[in-house]
Amino acid sequence: MSAQRIQSNLGALFAGISLNQWMALTPPELVRAHLNLDAQTLAALRRDQPIVVASQQHYRKRKPLPEWPDRTIAVLSTQNEEVHAIPITAPLRIGDRQILLRLKRCRESLARLREHPKVALTIFGRGNLAFTARGPARVVQEPMLGAPMFAAVAIDVENIDDHRQREFAVDSGVTLDWTNERTEQFLQEHLNALREVAASEE
Repeated sequence: MSAQRIQSNLGALFAGISLNQWMALTPPELVRAHLNLDAQTLAALRRDQPIVVASQQHYRKRKPLPEWPDRTIAVLSTQNEEVHAIPITAPLRIGDRQILLRLKRCRESLARLREHPKVALTIFGRGNLAFTARGPARVVQEPMLGAPMFAAVAIDVENIDDHRQREFAVDSGVTLDWTNERTEQFLQEHLNALREVAASEE
C-alpha cells in the first residue's frame, strides 16, 4: 500500500475523533511511555466523543409575530387544487405565535382550511410591516358566542416570511375607515368577540 493511500485512510479514520478520545482508546502503556502522563490523567480520559458545538437548530429562536394596528386588513390564502385569497378584517394577535380571525360559516375558505389546514396570512401595514405568517389553521369556536354567523379560526404560526426591502419602506396598508361611526362600532364588536374566544381558550 502506498504512503499516500495510508495517509488518506488515516485521515478518514481520525477525522471525527478528538485527541482526548484517541488517547483514551490507545493502550495506556503506550500513552504513558510517549507522553509521560500519570495514572490520574490517564483515568480522566474519555472514550466517548463530546459534543463541542451543539446543533444550531436546537438553539434557533423562533422570531415572534410583529404587532399591527387593530384596523388592519389582511389577506388569507387557503388552497385545495389551487390557491384562494380573501380579505380578513382585523385579525387579532394572540401572543408571539398565534393569530385569531373569524370567517363567515358559509365561506368556502372555511371548508377549504378544514380539508387543507395549512394557510398563509399576509399583512402590510404602517410602521414598515410586510410579512406572511404561515402554519396550520383550526376552528376553535363555531358558532362564535358573540357572533353566531361566524366561526373563530386560530392560526398556529410556524414560519414568518419577512417581505421588507432595504430600498422600500411600507408607509401604510389597507385599513378600515374609522371616520364612519358604524364601521368603528362594527370593528369594536368584532375585536371584542375575538378576545372573548381567546380568553376561553386560555
